Amino acid sequence: MSIKEKAYDTILRASMAFPYSNDLMHTGLMGTVPFLLGKYVSSRFIDSDNLTTAIGLAASAVSELVWRFGIEPSSPYDHSTDIIGDNKGSLEAAIGALIGFGITKIPGLIKH
Repeated sequence: MSIKEKAYDTILRASMAFPYSNDLMHTGLMGTVPFLLGKYVSSRFIDSDNLTTAIGLAASAVSELVWRFGIEPSSPYDHSTDIIGDNKGSLEAAIGALIGFGITKIPGLIKH
């Protein structure tokens, strides 16, 4: 089994670990984590809360686009005709980014 096949199998097993785990994975890995990383890294170089928030949102959007149009279509488990599932994944990524935005509003977590 190739590394690529092992990676897809690992993702599949994790997404079926418990009910709705795939939704939680998508929300966190495609929405929250990229937003927080983008905002945190950019806040080290830019002293503008609005701009770092925009960079965080862009990071989340880019991660969803890479997943939706790059990684997922090459998966043997992808259902290419599942437009509703793809759109739901994009919504989950947006919700994850909003969760990340809310986390950054906790006082003192990310300093500017």
